[in-house]
Amino acid sequence: MATRCVINVDLADVWAEPGRKNLRRTLAWGDEVAVVETAATFLKIETVEFRTQADGSVLPFKIAGYIEPTKSSGVKPAHIV
Repeated sequence: MATRCVINVDLADVWAEPGRKNLRRTLAWGDEVAVVETAATFLKIETVEFRTQADGSVLPFKIAGYIEPTKSSGVKPAHIV
């Protein structure tokens, strides 16, 4: 079961794959996420992405991704949320 949290850093990149590959989006401090898994080097999360439809409406879609801080930042994954 996922744990609802908020981002606790200024900006956090969400990647489609572990290893910081295929950037999906960037989240900001206070954005809500659901933490699915916490590992030593990354967080697996679920968040919402808003997509514009053909009729002009905007709908929310759940997406999964990984937040993986760089080693040089010194930030542990668990401290991001």
